[in-house]
Parts: sequence; structure tokens; C-alpha cells
Amino acid sequence: MKCGVWQEAFTLVELLAVLALLGILSAVAMSRFVTPTAYEASRVAEFLLEEVRFGRKIALYRQDVEVVLQLRHRDDRLLCTVMGSGTVLRERNADLGSVVLTGNGQALADGDMFTVAFDGSGNARAVDWVDVSLVPDAGIGINIVGERAIPLCLYPGGFLHHGTCA
Repeated sequence: MKCGVWQEAFTLVELLAVLALLGILSAVAMSRFVTPTAYEASRVAEFLLEEVRFGRKIALYRQDVEVVLQLRHRDDRLLCTVMGSGTVLRERNADLGSVVLTGNGQALADGDMFTVAFDGSGNARAVDWVDVSLVPDAGIGINIVGERAIPLCLYPGGFLHHGTCA
């Protein structure tokens, strides 16, 4: 070991200061590239996926009761109600912002409703999109359109997933 040799290096405080500055600069730079509406469609898609999964799960749990999931568009909000035997089991809502839900070639306008009825096996027995009753034989396509479009498919088994219907 040599005595008196000075090794040059950065101190821990200097390294942490540089990392903090890089974090602040990257946050400022990202805010210029990403708009607040960039994630609206993804947020609404995840909300819809979660609500359909919840409705199906309740239908499987309470096999003797038909579970109905109602999604109503009102004042740029998507109001979701899950009911079993006419009793409200859960109510939630999501802000739509500039997102538009389309299905069956028709947009869900203000005041319109989308309804899915699950039987005791969790199957999507009936689907009403605005004023059209649909039977999900091969799947029902739903598009969530914002800055980008997100396709969803509701299959007869009551599953809703990302992607187009096969």
C-alpha cells in the first residue's frame, strides 16, 4: 500500500446531486412530450375491463342470480352499476374526457347505455348496446377511441380482453 497517493473520485453527495438533477430534467422533458389525454383511452379501457371482470366474478359467486352490468354515458362520465336481483352491488364511474366508446358501429352518446347480463356460469347471456340487443355468439367488438384506439372483445364466456374479436 502506497502512502500519500491521492485517488480522485466523486463523493456520494455529488453522485446523488447529479441523479436528482437528471430526475428533475427528465420529468420536465417528459411533460413536453406526453399530453394528459394520451392515457385517457387506456384508463377507460382498464376501467371497463375491471368492471366486466367484477360482474362476471359476482355472477360466478352468486350462481342463482342474474348479474347485470350497466354502463351509462352521462356528462362525459361513464357510470357503472353492477346489480344482482335488482339490488345494486357496486357503483363506480370514470371520467371519459375526450374518449368515445363505439360498438356495433355506433358510438355511446350522452344518455346512452350499454348493458351486459351474466348468467350463473359467468357467460354473457345478453348484451344491449344503446337500442340494439346483441347475442355474443362470436364476440362483440368494442372500441375505445381517444388519441389512439383500443379494441376490446367481449366473448360469450363473459371474458373481455384487449384485441379484436377472432
